[in-house]
Amino acid sequence: MKNKVLGSVLGAALLAGSTAVVADSPFAAENFSSTLTFTTDYTFRGVTFSEDDFAIQGSFDWGNGPWFAGAWASSTTPYSESGLGGTAELDLYFGWADNVGGVDLMVMPLWYTFPGQSGARDDTTFELWTSAGIGFDNLPGTPYVTLSAKLFS
Repeated sequence: MKNKVLGSVLGAALLAGSTAVVADSPFAAENFSSTLTFTTDYTFRGVTFSEDDFAIQGSFDWGNGPWFAGAWASSTTPYSESGLGGTAELDLYFGWADNVGGVDLMVMPLWYTFPGQSGARDDTTFELWTSAGIGFDNLPGTPYVTLSAKLFS
């Protein structure tokens, strides 16, 4: 009887311990999220990427503590106002965001690519997004700076 009770207690302790390990794991389910969006026009920085037509967009994201990474994709219209020749955009990103001394800081390298783009034109772009902000109770928003080697030039 003692062995059964001891075995049950040890089994419960191991199970509780393994649950705590899973919850602290960077790959626990609560660290992942996704989105799916249907929009009437995909516009970025004032340029339509879907010729005023609908677009399907989605993302898959991971975050653990101050670290995050993800992928975002959208359908695009070939040779729209943007000049793109592909039918899709895929963005890959990772970064760090945290509050340090009351200031919200963020650094995020971001890579835009356009699978299916044909011809000599290559609109693959790398950007570095940085931001610093101080939150005020009733004033939303954070200023940020984006450094880009090219933007559809």
